[in-house]
Amino acid sequence: MSIDDDYAPDSVSTTTSLTIGPELIARLSLVQTQQIASRKSSNEVLLHNDAVLLTNRSGVAIFLRFDGNVIVWDYDGLSGDRRDPRVTEDIEQIAFGVVSGAKELQLPELRELLPKQPENASGCRQCGPERIFYNSSQDPDEWTVCPFCKGLGWTVDSIIC
Repeated sequence: MSIDDDYAPDSVSTTTSLTIGPELIARLSLVQTQQIASRKSSNEVLLHNDAVLLTNRSGVAIFLRFDGNVIVWDYDGLSGDRRDPRVTEDIEQIAFGVVSGAKELQLPELRELLPKQPENASGCRQCGPERIFYNSSQDPDEWTVCPFCKGLGWTVDSIIC
């Protein structure tokens, strides 16, 4: 399934795509090969795009294409309804996917793809530089992307109400 690059979402970020270096692309290519091989059913986005699945949580699958674009594929797990995959420019969706992928794929360098903290922002008071919350001090596998900074590691008054 090819993705429409001309899709223009309602909330636009300050960046249209992430800059991925050749070393990271090589690592992501290996992950992509593993993901395709491990799928019981073929995944259209993986098979028809140079992309890896970053996360598949909370009714949304988020993919990172090797050209730096982030693909979002929303679905309703109860009804099975799916919207067509689309390239997103929403910084919150991008950050959620990248931070989740860094943790789930054990590629912490993915977090370096996110925008640096602007001068008018302050470090997140909830998660600090971690960008995630651990839901249980006993289980390191129980975590979520920080709901306050949305995984950016910093906040600006316009982002958080």
